[in-house]
Amino acid sequence: MEEGRLRGAVGPGAIIDHVRHALGFVEALDGPATPPSGIAGAHTPPGEAANTSPRLLDLGSGGGLPGLVMALYWPNVGLTLLDSHRRRTDLLEEAIDGLGIGRRVAVICERAEVAGRDPSLRGQFDAVVARAFGQPAVTVECGSPFLKIGGCLVVSEPPIELAPRWPSNELGLLGLTNGEPGRFRGFAYRRLIQSSSCPSRFPRRTGVPSKRPLFHVKPH
Repeated sequence: MEEGRLRGAVGPGAIIDHVRHALGFVEALDGPATPPSGIAGAHTPPGEAANTSPRLLDLGSGGGLPGLVMALYWPNVGLTLLDSHRRRTDLLEEAIDGLGIGRRVAVICERAEVAGRDPSLRGQFDAVVARAFGQPAVTVECGSPFLKIGGCLVVSEPPIELAPRWPSNELGLLGLTNGEPGRFRGFAYRRLIQSSSCPSRFPRRTGVPSKRPLFHVKPH
């Protein structure tokens, strides 16, 4: 994380707080005791077959938060770290090599709108996490295509929600339903559930989700 900060991929603030925030994603998925069905395999013995391991994707991984922290916490989960900036993915690849976790952690340098249409990635993940990817409409349109039915998208939320951020009708266009908010380790998160397959028309072309978002969050 310190190296990521020196290279502009990790923002200000104490590193321990960044790690604590990443562990909040773990608790949002895993819970304090009983994992939800999508992540239950995370604690299976190391000898379990690889095809039974849950798959997670970190959307806009940046300096590896929360992806690298989750990879170390869950030694039997397959992680994909997705970012569109080569400088950041080079850093992630160096970190993975240094940690010796390259066998189960993949790095992809690509736009989410493009990667979300890749048959090897689309509909293949039990969970997607997004720490600071973009506005709610952009995050759901770019995150939903990666999820299996029953999978969940976990998004970092502002400390105080000043306006509704996840309109049910628009989420339904993507096959998502609004889950419950939660607070873990002092941070706020939102779980969104992929109730049905994301329609093939999403994500739209590169740049369109941000230029013409499916919905706007209106401040009170």
